[in-house]
Amino acid sequence: MTRFAPSPTGYLHLGNLRTALLNWLFARKHGGRFLLRFEDTDAERCEKRFVEAIVEDLRWLGLNWDGEALFQSAHAAQHERALAALAERGLAYRCFCTEQQLALDRKLARARGLPPRYAGRCRRLAADVAAGRAEREAFVWRLRVHGEEGSVIVPDLLRGEVRFARRDLDDPVVKRSDGSFTFLLPNAIDDALDGITHVLRGDDHLTNSAYQVWLLEALGY
Repeated sequence: MTRFAPSPTGYLHLGNLRTALLNWLFARKHGGRFLLRFEDTDAERCEKRFVEAIVEDLRWLGLNWDGEALFQSAHAAQHERALAALAERGLAYRCFCTEQQLALDRKLARARGLPPRYAGRCRRLAADVAAGRAEREAFVWRLRVHGEEGSVIVPDLLRGEVRFARRDLDDPVVKRSDGSFTFLLPNAIDDALDGITHVLRGDDHLTNSAYQVWLLEALGY
């Protein structure tokens, strides 16, 4: 089972259409199902007119999907439960770093010839201390992925097993300070809930795939 999961924050471009076509062709060639799922968790930017335009474009191309179009916001409760489960096990944590601090960290890392990863300033905050600060300070939620040991393996039909050392991975933000989720967590949870077996997308998402494999394994999917 494959899916096309656009964000209805604008019109489709050629890259989007290529992704939709490849997923549709793969599903149909192998007798599988193809789902259309709108990733609409960014309430401020998502608009109904873009949903309608995307549906119209896909139909114009002759691409059909199985069942009704799905909306990511329908799984909002599952996304919150997933984050709570990760936080309870210490696999997600609150980060209070300001944009100015993060920008300075990136600048210093580049000056030292290092990748601009999160410096880990809030990784070691005790849960009760972080909870207290959360009552008066803005924060985001990060996944505790970075580590000195272990690796994450992404199975890829073209490349085989792609291995990412955890020391080379970041602690990505999964929930913003305004309470909205970033792409990583809802996308992975919905793929699991919807029964998606194959994800076809650009190489620029390969590292995202590593984070999502880690996340789903941590949650027992």
